[in-house]
Amino acid sequence: MSESATYLYALSAERRLALNRARWRENAVRFLRGYENAVQALRAQCLAEFIPAELTRVEGELAVIRANLDTAPERARDVSMQVGPEIARLPALARMIRDQVEENRRQEERRRAEERTRCSAELARLLAEGLAAFTDPVVRDFAREDLQSLRQEMAGRRFDSAAELQTVRAKIAQRLQTVRGEAEARAAAWKTARAQAIQAEAQQTLVGIHEQVLAEEAQDEPDSLGEVLTQLRAYRARLSASEPLDPRELSKHLSAASAQADAIVLDERARKETVRALVTSLQESGFVLIGKPQRHQDAQHDEVVVVARRPNGNQAEVHVQLDGNFAYRFDHYEGTACQNDLETLLPRLQEIYGVQLSDKRVLWSNPDRLSASSRPLEGDRNRHGNR
Repeated sequence: MSESATYLYALSAERRLALNRARWRENAVRFLRGYENAVQALRAQCLAEFIPAELTRVEGELAVIRANLDTAPERARDVSMQVGPEIARLPALARMIRDQVEENRRQEERRRAEERTRCSAELARLLAEGLAAFTDPVVRDFAREDLQSLRQEMAGRRFDSAAELQTVRAKIAQRLQTVRGEAEARAAAWKTARAQAIQAEAQQTLVGIHEQVLAEEAQDEPDSLGEVLTQLRAYRARLSASEPLDPRELSKHLSAASAQADAIVLDERARKETVRALVTSLQESGFVLIGKPQRHQDAQHDEVVVVARRPNGNQAEVHVQLDGNFAYRFDHYEGTACQNDLETLLPRLQEIYGVQLSDKRVLWSNPDRLSASSRPLEGDRNRHGNR
């Protein structure tokens, strides 16, 4: 007896979910690594001090990613995609703030040098304590004029008693609280208005982060992921020569590239797992591999071929395609031995290894065949299916 047939193979829902969760975690880890490097670079360049609020918010999001890597990898992946635009704009924002703050700092130093000659040591100390609360450089800059006015009011003041000094201290505290509240509101509005100025650079940085993550994966799957990586590089080049894009359009493009990469990687991993299960099942059934499984790839097909033989001459040839098609030829059998092997091998793939086969289509079968010769697989053996 001889038989040739095709199946559609698919991993069990539980196994495919496990692959998805592993994939989500891998992506989240890669993005997390890139984001942490970006934050470290900000600190190494002494830029972190200029964006304390933004950095605190970003580090909180990174903590959420870390906390969900193992327990909720899909959540970790989603947060890693959401926080990317915020991280991408931080370097440009910090440099812009630093340049402006440095100039204001020089002016401030000149003003303070003049004030020290007019203010008493005690009053200067009181003002310094109040000003120390302005940790955000942008807020401090917007409060500059009001703070300067407060210094001028206090310049040259002398106190006749401790009670008078205490009264002035309370007035200074109240005044600083009011100034700080107004400055914080103006600083928030200023950052929003300046966001457009750095949007193009931020978008290029964001695409670069995605490109770097995909480039790491492409080292393992250069043929499969090369096209997606090339598209990202072309997109980043286009960004460098154009105005900023609508953030929704950019997010849609990056999500599509990520989904395409996910599909490619998951399909290949599913096939590798199927091939491993097939090889193990054949070996457990007494077959010996004839060479290693071979991958054949062209414009129309991408398949792995496994060939195995028993000492008595029974031969199995199996083709596992990337699109979910599974075709076999068992030959060189006598009587019903071929059917007996199939009834053992195929259920083992499904029950033990989670490889689900469906949509069987027998290409040829010869239950009475006694000769040991084999027939080639037909050219139209493959059909699509779910894995």
